[in-house]
Amino acid sequence: MSESYLKTDGEALKWHLKDAGITTVVLLLAIYFFTLTSEFADVTASTGDPGAAFWPRIVLGVMIIASTANLGIIAYRIKTNTAPSADSALADVDDESTSDTETEDNRLTYLSTIGLLLLYVGLLDTVGFVVLTPFFLIITGWNVGYRSPIKLVVFGFVTGVVLQVVFRNFFNIVLPRGAGIFRGISLFFEGLI
Repeated sequence: MSESYLKTDGEALKWHLKDAGITTVVLLLAIYFFTLTSEFADVTASTGDPGAAFWPRIVLGVMIIASTANLGIIAYRIKTNTAPSADSALADVDDESTSDTETEDNRLTYLSTIGLLLLYVGLLDTVGFVVLTPFFLIITGWNVGYRSPIKLVVFGFVTGVVLQVVFRNFFNIVLPRGAGIFRGISLFFEGLI
């Protein structure tokens, strides 16, 4: 077995089987949702419109291909008894060098990021994409450890603007505009671009 964070072949096999299990779930869900897209495949806004199923099918197709490839890689690793490469995010983890405080901090960061994402999704219809997205990106960046306020603000607002322009002008997808004053801000911004 190659050098890795895994101490035994049994640990490597357990890791591979967990990875295969998660990948299989993702693959099956992607296939299931891909089949559901046939229900709205014929919905188009105009003659040149690829239809409502176009982008979901592209994304789900990529997920199916990536999951299948990952299952092949896992099978190869099990067959050759090799651990994940040094590029793996888990390859540098050493149980003895990771303190309990560091592990707890990582868990809190993970859970708070999930909480921020759920809050973002919950507020998106009310506040709107244009107003909410830059603040979400700034707060999430700070939460995961970036501490340069100027870079975070620039990243948040530039990314929000770029996403709005790309989705509205290239994909013809209208992102949530919000309600009340937030809708007015979104419509004003859309008028500028």
